[in-house]
Amino acid sequence: MSGVGDSTPLQSCLQSVIEHIVDQIVTIADGIIKKGSRVED
Repeated sequence: MSGVGDSTPLQSCLQSVIEHIVDQIVTIADGIIKKGSRVED
């Protein structure tokens, strides 16, 4: 029950994947928002 290996390789990998997915979603959402505001104008 020691705190060794708090960040396992799997957790590291998952965090990288999640960060990448979030980045993609933000980019796509930003594009949709910009497109939507252009259409409304």
